[in-house]
Amino acid sequence: MTEDIEEGAVQYLADQLGLPQIGYRDWITARTCDGNEQALFRIPHDSMVFDIFRTAFDQGKNPMRVTVTVLPTDRNQLIVNAGTIFQTPGYN
Repeated sequence: MTEDIEEGAVQYLADQLGLPQIGYRDWITARTCDGNEQALFRIPHDSMVFDIFRTAFDQGKNPMRVTVTVLPTDRNQLIVNAGTIFQTPGYN
């Protein structure tokens, strides 16, 4: 059965399986939505969605987890920071 992981997947994998995440790579693409996404997001049949494939790496630099996120392009903006935390820009 599915259930929520209160501490989050990253912390759970570190605590329970000894797999600390040292980094990740995001691969972001755009494509036309499918019928399920059209209904879920209530968008026209020819609308675009982002596919975000996040591959996380363990301390041995091995891929340990992949998360796929789908977002409609008409209501999302993406800012990706990797490494040092930067000051939050004044984007609206």
